Amino acid sequence: MTKMQEYMQKGEDYILKTYNRYPVVFEKGDGVCLYDMDGKRYLDFAAGIAVCAGLGTGIGEGICASKAVEAIGRNPEAEGKIRTTMILGIALTETVAIYGLLISFLLLFVYGG
Repeated sequence: MTKMQEYMQKGEDYILKTYNRYPVVFEKGDGVCLYDMDGKRYLDFAAGIAVCAGLGTGIGEGICASKAVEAIGRNPEAEGKIRTTMILGIALTETVAIYGLLISFLLLFVYGG
């Protein structure tokens, strides 16, 4: 049994099987590149995917603000309730953006090699 097969078997034995795993064992990382035990190079783009959470929340905040302005224009008396709801929604999307940023930092600096 090779060292890679040994690690794959340990993963099968000890890691919860929530999804199928790609049959690779990474040995080292260098910047945005990951290397498996056979020396094959892979591009680490997982942090880039996490950064997309920031992009999505920015778009969501813009849509939220524009719809709030439209609603206030249609019904000026409800401005206080609309503004409060908008601020709560923006706060929620900001927490998602901060979470995405945290995940991208973890992937880059902690798990990136």
